[in-house]
Amino acid sequence: MDAIWGSPTHEVDFVIQLHEQLSTRQSSRPTLVHLDPDALDEAVGKVNGYESPGGFGADDLERCFKSLPERVDARSLTTCSFEPNLGDGDKIADIAIWTTVAFMRSMLEVGRLHKS
Repeated sequence: MDAIWGSPTHEVDFVIQLHEQLSTRQSSRPTLVHLDPDALDEAVGKVNGYESPGGFGADDLERCFKSLPERVDARSLTTCSFEPNLGDGDKIADIAIWTTVAFMRSMLEVGRLHKS
């Protein structure tokens, strides 16, 4: 499994890194998408006690997930590893919701989902 590592000492362009990694794969291969909010930078807020120094900002996360349907054949979206009672529950839930909404809108825009 490939990984994109953040850094607490310098800015990482997660969207560019994601696109570079995805360019080496077959875009037609079915893909399971996983949203794990503890990949957010620890400065964003408490997620579950395993936040990431140098992790995603909220905008980074949303932009990455918005770009996925253009590059992969997404078949599912799972969100997990969130403890809402650590103090930043509403903030982290909002980020996860808006990231999911951006992903689903992009799925509609690229024709991977159809309105019924």
